[in-house]
Amino acid sequence: MAVLLNPAETIRFSPDWEQSRDAAARRVYILKAPTVWGRVAFKRALAARGARRHAALTMLDALERSVRAAYGEALTDPGRATLETIGELRAELVAFRARLVGEGYDMATEEGRADFVATVERQTALNEALIGVSDVVAAADPRYARLLADNEVYSLVAALEGARLFVVGWERGPGPFRRDPDGVPDDVLAAIPSADLAALGVEIDRLLQPTEDESKNSASPSPSGSAPKGSTAARSTTGTTRSRGTRGRSRRSAGTTSESIPST
Repeated sequence: MAVLLNPAETIRFSPDWEQSRDAAARRVYILKAPTVWGRVAFKRALAARGARRHAALTMLDALERSVRAAYGEALTDPGRATLETIGELRAELVAFRARLVGEGYDMATEEGRADFVATVERQTALNEALIGVSDVVAAADPRYARLLADNEVYSLVAALEGARLFVVGWERGPGPFRRDPDGVPDDVLAAIPSADLAALGVEIDRLLQPTEDESKNSASPSPSGSAPKGSTAARSTTGTTRSRGTRGRSRRSAGTTSESIPST
């Protein structure tokens, strides 16, 4: 059985944009490493909030059903063109998932990085072509609108619940810090800037899904016990970079990007 991150140690985390500050002025969030039961508590908290994240392929299937229902059997443009784009994106996502669980992307080589970037760019272009259609469908189909709304708020709910459970302190933080038996209370969470909260959400997601190397190395943790300084990168199941956090900005999406592929 793999040993996960050492729960006896804390992790110091600063968002990327804090790295330009002197260490003495840098805001630092102090996190506890998730235990097995901490992961269970996090999942339970999300379930209690009704938070759900639908996989990209689920969203594509729902979008396709709505488009077919709107245009009927006699498909003409733009319905036909939309279905072709959905088919292309579905094929890209299936191939991407197969690659992730197979050979992965060798991010240590220029060729591997270029291949990964090209894949993401193809998916992004296809996804952007569907955004307008997705908005129209959401306005007309309440079932699809609910799926889209679930995905839109999931990251915020996960970030808030993750911070509530795993933040145990801060240095030069946004206000006085305290915890109660249920974790960080709402009024303290409300003081965290939205950009910081988004970065915390990505970092906590990374801690909840340690890479194979992190799992192996956790038996002999580093002297500092900290995550890579300022890292806001979410990792794929192969340990390669999947997406990069932004300063609290939501990326406009039809809900069909590869970020949710691991949950298909």
